[in-house]
Amino acid sequence: MLTSLAARGHQPGPLGCDRAYTQALPERFHLPARALGYQPVMDYRADHLGIQANTGGALLAGGTWYCPALPEPLITATTSLRGHAITRESYDQQITARRPYQLKHKDGPDADGYQRLSCPAAGARPGLICPLRQASLTPRDGRAKVLQPPAEPPRICRQAAITIAPDIGARYRQDLPHASPAWHESYATLRNTIEGLNGHTRPRLRSTRPARPPPRPRHRRTVDLHRPAAHGRQHPKDPRLARPHRPRQSPHHPAGTATPIKPARLPPRRLTGTSALSPS
Repeated sequence: MLTSLAARGHQPGPLGCDRAYTQALPERFHLPARALGYQPVMDYRADHLGIQANTGGALLAGGTWYCPALPEPLITATTSLRGHAITRESYDQQITARRPYQLKHKDGPDADGYQRLSCPAAGARPGLICPLRQASLTPRDGRAKVLQPPAEPPRICRQAAITIAPDIGARYRQDLPHASPAWHESYATLRNTIEGLNGHTRPRLRSTRPARPPPRPRHRRTVDLHRPAAHGRQHPKDPRLARPHRPRQSPHHPAGTATPIKPARLPPRRLTGTSALSPS
């Protein structure tokens, strides 16, 4: 698909990838994408964190090449955050503290993908103080300092620059340091765009729960029963209305009599009186 986009004149740029793309074969995805001019912006699974590759003493961590003297807490910062060993504030500080140890870009990548990187303590403006680079010891202006340089300095510490082949750490390499502010901004924008497009293209998932039957209308049967009665007819399906009409009989008006029988009135019952107390 990326080849088709490039053939139709679309300009390559940052390429957002989720954690599943680190499992792809570099010769089938990462290297061809970079050859077309795309810059992968990836996240990593838990088993892909830490040191991802090394060459000539340079360490690949979080997709970026660093000095071999990179402190261990800075290497395992993302692992510590996901394991809830450090806070988000401490994690951001450790990611920022990685920057002085990042190798400096010297040249490339060329048409074949080879690039040259140099020690951060080398050059006219070293960003790191290292005992192995005498020119970096002055001035002491608060720059980060290498406290434990390698006992046997590798090529990156002895040479002006080293050449890194494109296939070394190709599965994890990216231009923006992982979890840096620039990486977060680019990755969030790309992922939100991808998920938004997926929401329009993929079919909507329907629930497997059976649909509820429509609610039964209330009072419909009552209205149907009373409507024929209003026209003087009985409903054929209602046993209550199908019975013949029988007038209510009063106990004081027996059937067949012309006038009602007036009930006999009993004398009032007196519970107490004064006649028994009067003298005879």
